Amino acid sequence: MKRPQAINIFKNISYVGIYGGLLLPLVFIPTVIFPFVFSKLIFFQIIVGITFPAYIALAWMEPKFRPKKHILYFGILAYFIAIALSVVFAADPFRAWWGNQERMNGLFSLLHFLAWFTMAIGVLKNWTDWRRLLNYQIALSGIMAIVAIMQKINPNLLLFPAGDRVGGLLDNPIYMAAYQIFNLFFLALLAWKVRDRRWWWFYGVVGVLDVIAFFLTQSRGGLFGLGVGMIVFTLFLGLFHKKKKVKVALFSAIALLFVIYGTMFAFRGTDFIHNSPFKRYVNIGTSLTTRSIAWDIAWNGFLEKPITGWGFDNFHILFNEKYNPESLRFGQYETWFDRAHNTVLDVLSMTGLVGFLTFAFIYVAIFYSVIRAYKKEWIDLPIAAILFSLPVAYFFQNLLVFDHPAGFSMSFLLYGLIVAATSGEFVGMKEMGDENLGKKT
Repeated sequence: MKRPQAINIFKNISYVGIYGGLLLPLVFIPTVIFPFVFSKLIFFQIIVGITFPAYIALAWMEPKFRPKKHILYFGILAYFIAIALSVVFAADPFRAWWGNQERMNGLFSLLHFLAWFTMAIGVLKNWTDWRRLLNYQIALSGIMAIVAIMQKINPNLLLFPAGDRVGGLLDNPIYMAAYQIFNLFFLALLAWKVRDRRWWWFYGVVGVLDVIAFFLTQSRGGLFGLGVGMIVFTLFLGLFHKKKKVKVALFSAIALLFVIYGTMFAFRGTDFIHNSPFKRYVNIGTSLTTRSIAWDIAWNGFLEKPITGWGFDNFHILFNEKYNPESLRFGQYETWFDRAHNTVLDVLSMTGLVGFLTFAFIYVAIFYSVIRAYKKEWIDLPIAAILFSLPVAYFFQNLLVFDHPAGFSMSFLLYGLIVAATSGEFVGMKEMGDENLGKKT
């Protein structure tokens, strides 16, 4: 086999891994234990395990397919090193490495996301490549939304009967809300850059489906994250836009958003709000109280083991050791946690200060890269605002919950897009129906 043929074969196999990996949220095998998590991660591990060696061969043979030297990539690698240290010094290293079937959050699983991310930034180089992948992703999100809507109509659609809140193929409504936050921002990005109206119809239909699926989850953490993300997006546009009238309009929109939510919160005890779909969004009650108990345990655990923490995916050991019986006052549902339901406190308690500093550096790298790319005119203002605000939305959403496989698939997709979009290779990229990515608004 000649060298060009081998390169082409390895590149195509890598594409299978990149596109196939995004199928993770759709995989559902009802005959396995924890089918909404275990079956998805087994599929993802298999497809990455098969295709990543081909990418390694491709990168070895052709240097242009190697990962970019990018501050965000180095920041993510540093965070993985910190996680590895927490595994070595974990209370239960076996659990820290492998995780368990219910969560599949051990380092072994996360390394597959790192491999997928490396393939994506190595093979996908320009806007055309990433536009195709994002179009594919939002099509998948539309399928996910349709299943969630069907589950609302028929609660017995999937393995377990759904309650008032639906999670579709992710089962957990929190997972579905986080998943759709990413897709709503990706839709905004695509709708801004693509000028073909036929695509706008597609984006509009999928956008409606995704919004419906998002609100059917009734996830307070999801709404909190999406709301903060939208505010940051608007603030970013307002701060950097050159026209005063546009600035005033944008800041007025933020003020109006606060007034609307404040009014709903003030009248949360009325029959109108109580009987509306917004009831959960203005009543935090027991859920926040039980989470605050877990947060206190996580913080005390960090103080006890501040350097490398209790070990990745070892929060259940900490929670058991410092269990607070006060949780029993709030019913049986939320009396035991294997996560702090706050990603920052999870990182602090499980990976210590080393993990927290590298985790924080990922966000520093994102913000630095996006602002630098905008100032160099590699990306325009709305795209910069989207790439800046989406990580913020995800971060704030995770202040009330925890990370999960579908969230990892979306966050690493976002990281890959940021690495590509904030590199010089995107400068001047044009395609039919699209404006130059480097043109400012």
